[in-house]
Formats: sequence, structure tokens, C-alpha cells
Amino acid sequence: MSGRALGRGRIAAPTRANAAAPVASRRAESAIPDEWLVQKPHLDTSIIRAIVLIYSLSQQMENEFRDLAQARFSLRVGDLRILFALRRSGERGGLRPTELFRFLLITSSAVTKQVDRLIARGLVKRCPDPDTRKSFRVKLTPAGRRVADAALQEIMESFALAAAIKELPSELRAAGLEFLRALSVGMRPR
Repeated sequence: MSGRALGRGRIAAPTRANAAAPVASRRAESAIPDEWLVQKPHLDTSIIRAIVLIYSLSQQMENEFRDLAQARFSLRVGDLRILFALRRSGERGGLRPTELFRFLLITSSAVTKQVDRLIARGLVKRCPDPDTRKSFRVKLTPAGRRVADAALQEIMESFALAAAIKELPSELRAAGLEFLRALSVGMRPR
């Protein structure tokens, strides 16, 4: 089923520039399944409700992440994701480009372009790979580490979803995480 069939075009994803969008989005989240129920009275709309809600949250997160990357750090979204992948890898000597494109589910040419941009900004560097002469590793520079840490801190402190999660009782938070993990496992190819 396409996003259009579910009413994807009707969800107004919130951005900082559009403060009324969360209210419109909540109306759409409620209206879309209700509209389907009118057309198909025996339809179990709980699945559509879940899909619409998850899609809406995803769009809101993506918009906030894009705003963070572009407005706060003058980076492209993919570039910030590279910084995060490198930061998560710790001090183990960086990551090979093949590891980056596998982790981030992007093409090797996309990784090359992103790494080149980040090198030009002084946020990462290429280092020889000690395991093979034919390859190299990408490592964060101290500046890249500071940007990744600052961006993570801003996500934890200012993203709407992070704030909403913090407000939830710990039992509900745990149940929500369990539900999302079960969905994720259920969606993996069999």
C-alpha cells in the first residue's frame, strides 16, 4: 500500500517554521483512519493508525534532524549521519568506507562525496588502514568529534520526540520500546 493510499499527502510534518503543523498533523492522524472506516466499516484501522502515527513521527524527526544539520551546523543530513556513525565507533581507529555505506545504507559513491565534504570542513580525515594497504579508514578530527557531541546533545535536549519520551513514565517508555523492537523484528526479511 502506498503512502498516498494511506493519506500521506495529508500529514503536515512539523517544522520550526510551522508551529501550527503539530495540531494539523494530529487531526490528520485521527482523520485518515476514520475516513477509511467510513469507506470500509469492517476494516481494522489499528494498523492504519499505527502506520500513520509512525510516519508522522518519522517525518517530524527527519525535519528536526534536517533543521539541526543545516541551520545549526551548516551540514547536509547525510554528512551529520557520517559524523554520528564515526562517533559511535569510538576510538577504534575509524571506519572503512565500506563499513560506513553498510551501516548507513547508502552507496559507496555517496560515502565518498560526504567524506570529501567533511574533510574539506576539517571534521574527518583519511588514515591508512593498518589491516590492509589497499584501503583507508575515516576518522573524526577533534572538531568533528565536537560537532557530533554537540548535535547529539541538542537532539537530547531540544527535539520534540526526545522531550515527549522524557515525559513518559518509565513503564510506558519500556512498553513502547518493546513494541517498536517487536515491529522492527517483524519487518525483517524472512
